[in-house]
Amino acid sequence: ILDFSKIENAKMEIEDMPVEMEKLLAEVTDVFSYRAAEKGLELNFHADPALPRFFRGDFQRVKQVLVNLVGNAVKFTDKGEVLILARHVSRKTRNGEMPHLHFSVRDTGPGIP
Repeated sequence: ILDFSKIENAKMEIEDMPVEMEKLLAEVTDVFSYRAAEKGLELNFHADPALPRFFRGDFQRVKQVLVNLVGNAVKFTDKGEVLILARHVSRKTRNGEMPHLHFSVRDTGPGIP
């Protein structure tokens, strides 16, 4: 709730630093590895090999988003797998193509009815 308040008031400070992709994904999976194992779930991540080892961004904010998504997936998946994917996508801008990272979390849970 505090973060939403900061965003609405334009007070959210975003760090711009080198972030190591594998470290980020490993930390996120470490948070849930025990719970996933307890439920018999596979918890994996896959980063596109074409991605650079580092990207620029806010480590804590990206981790926070991924932790929320993976936490939800682990909570509502009873069997199978939770998979974190990272890939490169390009977005067209006025100045040409702009590289972006795309994260997704897939699971074998029931989904939203």
